[in-house]
Amino acid sequence: MNINDLGCAYGKFFEKKAAYISPEWFLHFANYRRDGYDFDARFEDGLVFHGDKVLYDLIDSNTPILSKRLKQIGNYRKGGNKGFDTIINRLQAQGYVIISDFRYMIDKDGNEYGWGVAEYSTPEHFMGESFRANVYNCTPKESYEKLVEHLRDILPGANEADIKRFLK
Repeated sequence: MNINDLGCAYGKFFEKKAAYISPEWFLHFANYRRDGYDFDARFEDGLVFHGDKVLYDLIDSNTPILSKRLKQIGNYRKGGNKGFDTIINRLQAQGYVIISDFRYMIDKDGNEYGWGVAEYSTPEHFMGESFRANVYNCTPKESYEKLVEHLRDILPGANEADIKRFLK
């Protein structure tokens, strides 16, 4: 089974740790982490690093795109642009980029081998119209409160401070 089959958002959302988030809850996660901003509005308000804008635009205009290809067209290599891992992790943590799949290299006999190569996408592209139409349906504060309540329900042993720290 691959990520596409699940329909969930997958990425490094929590302290650079990868997790799956269901589409329903990713709407609230993205709204909260984005602070109600779509990427262009965040950029226009001066809340985005230049390197983040460059990488986001590459992903948005080529989505879905394998990390190898993304690094190639963005010149993220020795002697080229720096900070790919930092930027891609920040974009995931903010809910603007997800890992939409993993692709494997193919040997001469047509067999997959090695580690999967991440394929990046925007949630708007991967999750489609249902995401685009609903991501900003409530305030970021309301999304945060819904996330806290949901985590309290599914993690009854977690204290309030741990839940809030987890969501930051």
